[in-house]
Amino acid sequence: MHYLDLMARAPLRFVDAAGGRPYHAALVVIRPRTPVSEPHTHADFYELLYVVAGQGQQRLDGARQDLQPGDLVLVRPADRHAFLAAPTASLQFINVAFAAAAWTDFLSLTGTDARRWDAERLPPRVRLAGADAVTADAAFRRALAGYDGDPSALDLVRLWVASLPWFDGQEAAIDSYEPEWLRGARAAMRSEDNLRDGLPRLLELAAVSHGYLARSMQRHHRMTPVEFVTSVRLRHAAALLTSTPASVSEVAQRCGFSTQSYFTRCFRRAHGVSPREFRERERRIVVP
Repeated sequence: MHYLDLMARAPLRFVDAAGGRPYHAALVVIRPRTPVSEPHTHADFYELLYVVAGQGQQRLDGARQDLQPGDLVLVRPADRHAFLAAPTASLQFINVAFAAAAWTDFLSLTGTDARRWDAERLPPRVRLAGADAVTADAAFRRALAGYDGDPSALDLVRLWVASLPWFDGQEAAIDSYEPEWLRGARAAMRSEDNLRDGLPRLLELAAVSHGYLARSMQRHHRMTPVEFVTSVRLRHAAALLTSTPASVSEVAQRCGFSTQSYFTRCFRRAHGVSPREFRERERRIVVP
């Protein structure tokens, strides 16, 4: 049974979602200009949701949580939620569901007090960038590939181990003090026109010296400006390879890479496969 079919039932039970497996994983695609998905809650399981492409919202009983690539969200059993894509772009995320009892045992073993997460009004969300976003993307795709084969509890534990530090306050605390000029410049770099111009355009948008930009980027995101530009280019390239028929050379040009060969080297270093192999792999994934 597909994930989106299960959403019509409320509350959902883990046994129905996972079918005897240690977890359930799916690449969920919400298309533009489609009605909001069916609101639902979970009887006995949590979900980790990682946005890989597009824009959209998670609707939660009158509240809205904006979603963009790099967002990592912990959805709790009582969260009555639904999804809506942006008018012009599909919302694509990898969703991993797991039993509440297993998650509680894992947190107890690691000595993590998660009561603050349950007390928050909205599901805890961390916005990842740079190396963290690349790491999260790889971790969730491994969990998804594992579920398509013969998933084990170890596959799930690996995902938990990768995700827990981001929710444990470290990254959230860093990002919360980010100055508005830096946040605005980073957001503007998602535009292809800006992305093609790379670091010089980032400096124009930030309107600060290169040295000050480098210190601020290191302080708030633990990366250099060049690493940030490259990470945004690679995320946009992955989205284009997944959702458009554009050739690899066209994707490289649209994302601002000087040559196709340089783009391929950077992409392979980040994803472990070439752009063509990545596209073929994504096409083999069954999208609910």
